[in-house]
Amino acid sequence: MASSSFAKFFSLFSLLFTCLSWAQTLPPGVNDRKEPQGPLKIAVDWSLLNYDGNFWQNDRSQVNVMCSAHLTFKKPVSELFTDGQLWKMAKDAYDEMMIELDQYGIAIDPAYPLNHKKNMQRQRWRPNAMGIMAWGNEIILASSQKGQWFSVGAKTWTPVRDDLEACQKANWDSVKPPGNDDKGPEHRTKGSCAEEMLAHQYYLAHGADRDTIKARTPIRDLNPQAVLATWVRSATEDYPSHTSPCDPEKKGEWGCKTFVGTGKGGQNFRVIENTEADQDYTMPSDVLIDQIELCGNRRTFM
Repeated sequence: MASSSFAKFFSLFSLLFTCLSWAQTLPPGVNDRKEPQGPLKIAVDWSLLNYDGNFWQNDRSQVNVMCSAHLTFKKPVSELFTDGQLWKMAKDAYDEMMIELDQYGIAIDPAYPLNHKKNMQRQRWRPNAMGIMAWGNEIILASSQKGQWFSVGAKTWTPVRDDLEACQKANWDSVKPPGNDDKGPEHRTKGSCAEEMLAHQYYLAHGADRDTIKARTPIRDLNPQAVLATWVRSATEDYPSHTSPCDPEKKGEWGCKTFVGTGKGGQNFRVIENTEADQDYTMPSDVLIDQIELCGNRRTFM
């Protein structure tokens, strides 16, 4: 009997310890938030980052990683940058993200090949995409999100959650068998691609309370259209390329091509062509850069 009681106690203690370890918010050996190193100020979203330390050794570890920056200009973006320059800015943001992740121990270890266990598991937590959204006088640069618990709208509601559900319904209505009342497949990454991160931050840009968010002009109604481009790293090479919004080939599945498009729930983005060549740009000296954190906070930089 005593042995059985001890086993139950040990089991409960182990569960409590595991839950507490998952809830840690500070990276291993880091006592404060790191400052971004590049001119675009691409930074890990500190409000989202949550892992227990040795995440590359423990499959149960909770890791939520996304990098971003928000730029505000005194002139319309369309007067300052060409499509090719927006492509180049997004690539620069991707490169800054790699430096930023290295500060938190999430970057690939060059001492090991990509397919080494240590790097393969780290890649599970390293965002593989960096997108850019430009409209009016503003630009958001945001990566895809890697993690176990977070989804768009999990902490702070924005219309993106409702739009994803509308996309899901419209997609399933077009392919479902007669008499099937299922909801159909969710977005292929459950809304964690860069495109959804960009849209979510757009709605949080002027405040995280529900009334402020609801007062924002819907992305699909912006005039001129919001512009979008995304760099994505392939699974076999540690280098990104111009990539169209994801569009699964399997019948019934759907992705960002639906979300950014013109159908029900779509955002009506103008997606920059992949064939557009990168062009160097000059950043205006009076640009203001901050970060719109996914959990509804705002981070300003010195």
